[in-house]
Amino acid sequence: VTVLWDRKTTVHIQVGPRWQGKLSGLCGNFDMKTVNEMRTPENIDSPTPQEFGNSWTATECVNSPDIRPPCSLSPLREPFAKRQCAVLLSEVFQTCHP
Repeated sequence: VTVLWDRKTTVHIQVGPRWQGKLSGLCGNFDMKTVNEMRTPENIDSPTPQEFGNSWTATECVNSPDIRPPCSLSPLREPFAKRQCAVLLSEVFQTCHP
């Protein structure tokens, strides 16, 4: 197992093929199926990323509050955000879409 952290916002976890289908957690379960990546510790599909993240917090941690839609927080940035997201939603990344 290799963990790479940029000391900011990104963590990369690398594991060998022997771990395939034997993992669970915030980084998924490594079963090569993107449709079940947001499962709680109880193996229940989470309807939202927020609920998924909260399900994996330590018991002494407070759940994060509901998040307002980002475009309503910064309406002037909405056109920029839509252009950037369009790349991820394009055919280039079609195989990543659920």
